[in-house]
Amino acid sequence: GEVFSGEFPPRSSGAYMAVAGLGFVAFLAEGLLAIISPLIAVGLMAVTVVGVFAASNYVARRM
Repeated sequence: GEVFSGEFPPRSSGAYMAVAGLGFVAFLAEGLLAIISPLIAVGLMAVTVVGVFAASNYVARRM
């Protein structure tokens, strides 16, 4: 069947912007930490990638 964009409810961009903003701040902090301790920063970045992906997936599916 056909799908029309007018049939979908409008979404607010607030949740998307929140995920992006928090991810940016987290990666900024981890980047600064990498100056002192690169191995710890890489581990934290790996965890952050999973968290940002999970949060963005949740927002895209549920909100």
